[in-house]
Amino acid sequence: MATQFTPILKLALPVQGELTGNWGDAVNDNITSMVEEAVAGRSVINVWSTNSATLSVADGTSASSRSAMLTLTDTNTSLSGAGTVICPAASKMYIMQNLTAQTITLKTASGTGVAIPATKSSLLFCDGTNVVEAVTNVTSLSIGGSTLTLAGNLTTSGANALTLTTTGTTNVTFPTTGTLTTLAGTETLTNKTLTGATISGGTVSGITDLAIADGGTGASSASAALTALGGIGSVLADTSPQLGGTLDCNGNNVEFTSQEARFGQGNTFVVSHTGAASMVNGTGNFTIQTNNDFAVKSADGVETMLSATKDGSVVLNHDNSTKISTTAGGATIEGNLGVSGTVDGVDIGVNIPATLGSAGQVLTVNAGATAGAWADATYKGLVKLGISTSSNSLTNLTTDGSTPSTANQILVPVNASMVITGTVVMRQQVGGGTNTAAWEVKSLVRREASGVCVIVYQTITALSNAGSYTNPVLLAAGLSAAGVLQVQVTGKTGENLQWNADLTTNNAVYA
Repeated sequence: MATQFTPILKLALPVQGELTGNWGDAVNDNITSMVEEAVAGRSVINVWSTNSATLSVADGTSASSRSAMLTLTDTNTSLSGAGTVICPAASKMYIMQNLTAQTITLKTASGTGVAIPATKSSLLFCDGTNVVEAVTNVTSLSIGGSTLTLAGNLTTSGANALTLTTTGTTNVTFPTTGTLTTLAGTETLTNKTLTGATISGGTVSGITDLAIADGGTGASSASAALTALGGIGSVLADTSPQLGGTLDCNGNNVEFTSQEARFGQGNTFVVSHTGAASMVNGTGNFTIQTNNDFAVKSADGVETMLSATKDGSVVLNHDNSTKISTTAGGATIEGNLGVSGTVDGVDIGVNIPATLGSAGQVLTVNAGATAGAWADATYKGLVKLGISTSSNSLTNLTTDGSTPSTANQILVPVNASMVITGTVVMRQQVGGGTNTAAWEVKSLVRREASGVCVIVYQTITALSNAGSYTNPVLLAAGLSAAGVLQVQVTGKTGENLQWNADLTTNNAVYA
């Protein structure tokens, strides 16, 4: 029968009558040397494949898995990260020395293992399935002349005390986060310096001479604390209090009874209030900035005196009623405008009388050398008239499209002769068709002192009239007694038509 080998250390197991003449070689080479390797042998692991190495296994010959000590280096193959050493799944002790710069884990192929930090050594064993630490409990440990470094927690249990006995200058470093837990009851620190300490709750007592730059005083009241910090029994006693940071009002108000709030170098901005008035006083330009609308209102919020809309109008009110408002094109004035002073050196009060002048007069602005004067003799104006029709009734064109009156027609001044020239254009509504027509208008009208208008001359010429629409007419009848000259058109039944007239007037008044 051939020689068998032990399942763990792979030592030779020769049978009776075997190895005649070679027994000594088998004992020395396959047993004794292998036992020595298992007890005191050392293997160097320095060849890595993807940061991993597998211990060799061999029957009756040298193998790294049999060595008592494993020294890990990366002198042959460099490690790019944490490494793994795979050992056989058989019971065995290992002393593992990690000389690499990486953490190395000793484990079985399918089990768990133990990670050995860089430059550290550990005593491990394989239980046949997993690799575990060989020493997890020490009843007595003495470290002399060396440093004890813990990579994890130091835990004591039972009634055993943790005593640190040192000589000379010794530093004890506590973690920067977490909670330092002590024994129940009162603990005493004698002749110790606390830097950056925070005391939450409790009291500080029994101190006769306490120098505090900032923080608490141990006092139970504000006045006592102020007294302890400098003899000031009240905040009011400090004539020049200083803030070292932001003043937090804690949800309360800051009240100024009859005093001022001052801002800026040299008090350049002051907010003040007395029993009778409030005032904001500043040096230099004063700007109010907001991303939204701005308004000045009464104290009860009911009446708005001034308002400004972002990207919109500025409105000035009187008794909550709008009087002046800005628009994209200028400004709108509601009601009468009272003016005084001069424009371009011309006295407005003289050249713009309080009354609206005589009938038929018009206001000229910056005409010649006289700004804002009333003109009679040489009046020229542009009149725009319009109306919509849907029947063949005779209809007046007006300035506002409403019922004809002296306010929306052409007004001829008393003792005047007026020339009217211009055009009349018509267009059918798109939904009904494409009919259109246009006429040229020329007319001379006079008005006497009696007030009656008389048409002296009139010619209306069709520029285009494919639909055979009735020509417009200028009529001095009906309202003519009031000096009104009417422009009338005739539509067609069932046709929606829009009529517009642009007429220029030029008159001479001579009484």
